Amino acid sequence: MSQGLPNADASWLGDARSLVDRLDRLHRTLRSSAGRRTFELYHRAALSLRLGLQEGEKTITVRSGVDEGLALRTLSEDGREIFFAASSGSGKHSLEWALEQSRESRGQIALEHPWARNGDRLTSDREPELRLPAADELSTWLREARDELAGTAKRQNAALEPLEAWVEVSATAESWVADGGLRALRTRARGWGVLRMREPWGAGSTSRPVLIARRSWKELPTTGWSTVLEDRWVSDRHSSPPPTRPVPVLFNPECAASLVLALVKALHIHEPDGGFPVGPAWKVVDDPVDPAALFGGSFDDSGFATRRTLLADGRRAVGEIGGEGHFRRPSFRDRPISMPSHLTVLTEGDGPPPPRGVLVTALTLHPLQPDYWMLEIDGAHLEGGRPGPLLRSAIVTMSPRELVRRCVAAVGPARLSYLAVETPALVFDNLTLR
Repeated sequence: MSQGLPNADASWLGDARSLVDRLDRLHRTLRSSAGRRTFELYHRAALSLRLGLQEGEKTITVRSGVDEGLALRTLSEDGREIFFAASSGSGKHSLEWALEQSRESRGQIALEHPWARNGDRLTSDREPELRLPAADELSTWLREARDELAGTAKRQNAALEPLEAWVEVSATAESWVADGGLRALRTRARGWGVLRMREPWGAGSTSRPVLIARRSWKELPTTGWSTVLEDRWVSDRHSSPPPTRPVPVLFNPECAASLVLALVKALHIHEPDGGFPVGPAWKVVDDPVDPAALFGGSFDDSGFATRRTLLADGRRAVGEIGGEGHFRRPSFRDRPISMPSHLTVLTEGDGPPPPRGVLVTALTLHPLQPDYWMLEIDGAHLEGGRPGPLLRSAIVTMSPRELVRRCVAAVGPARLSYLAVETPALVFDNLTLR
């Protein structure tokens, strides 16, 4: 097994600040012919290493990659419009191409100055240690995780057939230079694991991949896939129709994370009509400076300082995600927009599951209208607080606000999802299934 990261230029790992200096030189070139326009340059460089194991293969495949890109935002001379363009690469040719594209792009109204102005002071948010592991280290992780899966299948007395499993780590450096003095640098290391199975596991009608992620590859648990699969497992293979009366519905942590993220995006981003009532378990915070945060940091993707924001306190909505401190870029090819960074449900899961109701282990969301959602769920009937017969393809229809009002309890330990949501299982009361 080869060591380190083959075929990747990792020289900047030891001196990421050199990327800011290079961006600074590009910015000075831009300024020489800028007129009264002002500019922000953003650069992202990422190195990745992936190890994979396919069904039937005894050897582990190794892949490495480099992803690098540049984004340009241009503020018009009157300060009323902002233009955007992005290009792969990082040199002068990439800058010239992005500048040409920004001139042809459609401008957006600039309601406020679009980036921070820090007076030429370098704002830095760097990992204490930024390195990629040797391939042998990840190979050991992959084999241990596979052994954990075998143990899970044995405990459940079930067949578990992995079709593909891979683990990926990345080291990323982002840098900003802009008129007004913004100079910023952020470095991050991340770890992901993805498992695909040949047959459905648990109550779902299709085989869904299992994804896990952590802030550092060292924190990526070899038990991560097994934990998600055990949360999905329903041992009773007989199916039964949905309850005829409204019941409490328990969403397992994986499904709760998807639902929490969707509800926050629908209800807590630029929400002009705040203060709406919520259920006692809807206590949610967005905390980009949490040490476990997969995204975010001490400043956002426009250079503004971030802060912990309480969105709901179990009685009503008390905060929103929007503006300075909340800008994120899904990739270097995207404009910064207001998005959550690291959501945490603060309600502790110290209560028991509902004695009767429904457990959700697979969820598909259909936001048909802003105030009318359809939730397609698979899972099991709860009998004595434990999963009973299977429940397949039931439907819940409700507005997002009504859903959060019915969030009444949490069950079990909180789990960190690859979606950057940390939540226990959540109970939504009095839902009608059909």
